[in-house]
Formats: sequence, C-alpha cells, structure tokens
Amino acid sequence: MLDQALGLLERGEGPILEDFPDDAPEGAVEEGVWACPLPLASAEVPANMDEALRQQLQAEVSRLRPWYEEAVRKHGRTAVGVSGLGADRMPELAGMLTEAALDEEIEAPDGATTEMPLLLRHAADDLKAYYMEAAAAQPSAKSPSPDDMNRWLLGETRLGETLYRARDVLGAKEDPGLKILGRVLVPASYRERPTPK
Repeated sequence: MLDQALGLLERGEGPILEDFPDDAPEGAVEEGVWACPLPLASAEVPANMDEALRQQLQAEVSRLRPWYEEAVRKHGRTAVGVSGLGADRMPELAGMLTEAALDEEIEAPDGATTEMPLLLRHAADDLKAYYMEAAAAQPSAKSPSPDDMNRWLLGETRLGETLYRARDVLGAKEDPGLKILGRVLVPASYRERPTPK
C-alpha cells in the first residue's frame, strides 16, 4: 500500500482521489493462529518488580491507544465507558487496578461517580474492552475467537498479569465486597494464567 501511495506523487495532475484496500496484502500476515502483532512488554525493567508492573501496564495502555481509536473509527462504537470515565482516562483506571494488585490504597480518579469496590470492577471491565477492541483492530488473516482474545489478554499482557495479581490480593481480603470482586476479575475458565501459544 505504501508503494501505491508513493506512486501518486508521480502523477502530473491533481487533485487525485484513490481508493486503497483496508486489508493487509496477501502473505503479509501468517495464516492460521491469531496473534496480536504488537510487542507490548517494555524493554527496560526497573529493579523493583512492582514498579516494573506499574510502568509496563502504563506503557501497554499508551501503545494500544492508536489501535483502540482505529477500532472506534471503524465500528463507530465502543464498549468502554461502564466506569463512567472514557478512554482518555485509561491510565488512571490502569493505576487503580495496579494499586489493587500491589495491595496499596486505591485512589478513585477525579470525577468518578461510582463507589468502591464497584468502581474497580468497572475499571477492570473498561480496560479489558479497551485492550480487546485495540487487538481486534490489528490486521490479521484470521479473525480472533473469544478464546484467542482471552488467552492473549490474560496470558500475554501486563493487564493480564495485573488482573491475576489483583484477583489474589482482593480474594484474601476480609471485606466481602473486595473478596467477591477478586473472584470476578478473571473468568472462572481461566483460573490459571494461560501460557502464550
């Protein structure tokens, strides 16, 4: 497609309107197993593993933003927003989830209208929707199945790691609301973190 776009520069007259296919060229994407092609793990790892999780989750959220916006542009809708905070607030929602995973005091973002622990549940749901919509916008010869998406999200991302850690921390709390929240952060069919394919 880049060659086609550069070829427009060779035309002598203008303006020129040209349609290009949205699909990846044949052979550009391997047939068979779906995989999100974005490298999400940060190359630099701080000495403190808790700080590494915090930084890498924030980096993932940032890297997925253009693909999330592409998904919204393409489909004209999004499932993000159950928390009452939009996609612009993903870093704050990720920060809340990280605080839960690291057993820190959870700070509700400014403007949040839902109380804890329901706000944390909604933050997790918004983050999952954001990731899955961004991943589904990736060019691929194979459409991802729900299992493909869940295995990627839960097994290959820092969000998945954070969800599992938050599940374990909250599940050990005395507060019944937090204990229940811990049980629903990760689907029951994925009790153990999936290994990447």
